[in-house]
Amino acid sequence: MNAGTWAVVSTVRAPQFMVDFFINHYRNQHANEIHVFLDDPDCADFDCSLLNDSRVNIYICDEKFWNSRESKYPLMIKGRPENVEGRQFSNYLKVQEDSTVDWILNVDVDEILISKYLVAAILREIPENIFMIGARTLEAVYQDFPRLEDIFSTKLFKNTYTKNVEFVNKEFSRNLNANANGFWGHRHGKGFFRRTEAIRKLSCHYPTPLNNSLLPKFQHKDIELLHFECMTFELFHEKRLRRITGQSLTTRISANNKTRLEYFKEVYEKYGLEGSKKLYKEMNIFSGNRLDLAINSNFLVSKDINYRLNEDYKHNGIFSYHNSIIIMNFEKRLAEAKNVSALEVNDCPVFVDYELPQTGYAYLYCILNKKKYFIHPGQKGELVLYENNNAYFYKYVKNKEFFSLFFINALEQEKFLSIKPKGEVGFWANVCKAWEKLTFKVYEKRYLLR
Repeated sequence: MNAGTWAVVSTVRAPQFMVDFFINHYRNQHANEIHVFLDDPDCADFDCSLLNDSRVNIYICDEKFWNSRESKYPLMIKGRPENVEGRQFSNYLKVQEDSTVDWILNVDVDEILISKYLVAAILREIPENIFMIGARTLEAVYQDFPRLEDIFSTKLFKNTYTKNVEFVNKEFSRNLNANANGFWGHRHGKGFFRRTEAIRKLSCHYPTPLNNSLLPKFQHKDIELLHFECMTFELFHEKRLRRITGQSLTTRISANNKTRLEYFKEVYEKYGLEGSKKLYKEMNIFSGNRLDLAINSNFLVSKDINYRLNEDYKHNGIFSYHNSIIIMNFEKRLAEAKNVSALEVNDCPVFVDYELPQTGYAYLYCILNKKKYFIHPGQKGELVLYENNNAYFYKYVKNKEFFSLFFINALEQEKFLSIKPKGEVGFWANVCKAWEKLTFKVYEKRYLLR
């Protein structure tokens, strides 16, 4: 497994306060490298005297900088790309070539990563056949118009995990085209790319690896990206003016954003700055009854940008509806189930890592003497121990508090993981009943106390 080292890369056009906050946050997140590309040469007068840290690299993207850049697959553009995405990709490729870390996170200056565990602890656990670890986005809102120094102080964020169609349709005017669950930015987030893997198709959100045997993306449940899209009104207004006037070119704007930008232009031309301010308030300010309704509708959730990280990664065991847990029989190299009350010190639990709360990919593994073993389905649906660094990706669905695991067998039949009364475990069931209801929860030593 890799060492979990990582770098963060950002192509920036923002006030120094935001740049400083970005750098300090990722230093506190223990990034091994921080690469900040100042996209506007006018930012070259930033005071970097406080950044006396070998991990921090500042690049002034002036004419000299771009003239030194050669075209590189898959971007194939020499010099300065005209659009923002092209410059972001070019800067990512430079870090990919120059760095020695295992993973690279490529984000904007207003995107702040938070994680349940130390980032390196999460990345160390990732199977070698995953290319990208995704971080789901939550989008910041405010209770009043924020000042520059207040941008990162809010604890209120739009919830990306549930759809709130009724709330969105009621609270946002039709012209804002808020059908992406009320998100103004990209709601599917960004993530960590495996640095040593070549990229076939560049994208800040969904790059495609050249190696098609890799799982392109695993949306990790324990990392999130807080997106401060609306910033202050002044920065918000300037960003949209630059888009309207063509000063900031982007080739990957969504249909929703294009419609919204046209509406912003229409309002600004008709009502001026006050019209723009009214739009900003509707889009980003929640207070009074509107705030209460947003929280009660689960449209908004609370997140703390400064909460304490857990250093040790906690592994999730697989528990049955009947209070048994799946363990690995190393002698038979097969998984079996055992009642929790009968667990012994030498029993080795089977763990599961999975994506987001409702549905997605999952993989199974166990750990013995600090070595990780991945678990694949056998010919008869049993769970078999394999000694390699590649995981097998099952699918899962969560229904209320219970999970069900399934995979498609060689006959293209959907089979659910079943735990039988005598402890047999395998993908045998055609439907999900009591013996197929599972709980994924942190495995703790207390299960051994009888």
